[in-house]
Amino acid sequence: QAYPAMTDMSGLEDRIAAAGYRLLGHEILPDEAWEAYFQPIEARMDHLRPDASDDLLAVLDEQEQEIALWRKYRRDFGYALCVVEPE
Repeated sequence: QAYPAMTDMSGLEDRIAAAGYRLLGHEILPDEAWEAYFQPIEARMDHLRPDASDDLLAVLDEQEQEIALWRKYRRDFGYALCVVEPE
């Protein structure tokens, strides 16, 4: 619900074509890439949390929920790196 524009690979290919491009190839980001991104963020959040203002705590909580969402549903969604060229 938070990402109404999310689609599958077929939908992404349709969007690429609608924008006037041809898909040359794609790769789905592996779990290792996500963890390499999230782990430093989690470490920084842990460092910031003890002295955080209410506003910052809200941001940290939201990011924590986002990470938990990915870890729970990692097999259901992801990012595709696409190489395209103009038609």
